[in-house]
Amino acid sequence: MKYSYLFCIIHHYQDALTLILKEQELDYQCISAVLLISSLCIHHNLIQQSTAKTFDLLLKKPLIESNKTFNFNKFIYQFISTYNPPQSTVIALINLLGTPYNREATIKIIMELGKSELLSTDQVGNNPEVIDTITKQARLEKPEVAMMVNSMVGDMNEYLKIINEKTAVMLNDQIGRMNVVNELSIVTESVLSRVTDPIIKNDFFILVRVYGIYGSCYNLDIDGTLNQMNEIGIFPMKFDQIDSCLIRIQSLQSNILRKIMNNIYYEVISLFSEYLVEFTTNRTIYIDQMIPILKEIIKSCFVIINILPQYFIQQQFIGLMNSNRSLLI
Repeated sequence: MKYSYLFCIIHHYQDALTLILKEQELDYQCISAVLLISSLCIHHNLIQQSTAKTFDLLLKKPLIESNKTFNFNKFIYQFISTYNPPQSTVIALINLLGTPYNREATIKIIMELGKSELLSTDQVGNNPEVIDTITKQARLEKPEVAMMVNSMVGDMNEYLKIINEKTAVMLNDQIGRMNVVNELSIVTESVLSRVTDPIIKNDFFILVRVYGIYGSCYNLDIDGTLNQMNEIGIFPMKFDQIDSCLIRIQSLQSNILRKIMNNIYYEVISLFSEYLVEFTTNRTIYIDQMIPILKEIIKSCFVIINILPQYFIQQQFIGLMNSNRSLLI
């Protein structure tokens, strides 16, 4: 028979696939060879390819339904999920699926396997349907993915809406605060590592550092708090730093982010007031070094309130500042 060598392959087809999936050092060439042989077998009617209406239905089928039916789609998905190949390999494998499954597979791989790097590829970035589908799913399931998508297409409103909602939880839920802070830190660091827009980078650079300040405040780590405040450049440490801090605040492009900064200023100053009272009462070892610095910070915040009242619209913030004037004596 003309293709008798193919029968030898088919005879051990299932065993061969099982071995390949267990192999620890697979590369794209190896997978391509398997798929090429499978395609050849299918072309000559020696095996069949699994078919279904959707990619999800295909994945529910076994890898090999019989010795003569091979599930291409599940094999590729299983390979990607098991071995976490580089982006170029993932894209090449998805392209092998052909329509209509490659679009479905891309969405599923981004959502379920966290392959957010695919968001920057042409097949995602230039496809409004894919963007819309991922955004809607991620909005509820994976905020960080939704944020990444929106950053790629320039939808800052949706992008910041997620941040704002999470920050509201952070500000209002004392018990779950640090969980949200940690989550937001991970998300914003992820954004910073991928987004190239300098405006977005600036806003989220400031935001991710602010979460670090929250963590230090929460843990009553005054040294860490002060160091991070000095590093971020948006909290004045002394009067002569007011101008540079105002410039940093004004560089925030989003009104939502400015509002978040307002809330965060309130929270940080509130914690500083607690520090002052505690240090004054308990006379801790740091009192001589810290009290002057903390006083400078509170003085600076009074100056900011006078210069930029639009950033401090909450009366509770101003009330807190006024109630602590005595600490500056």
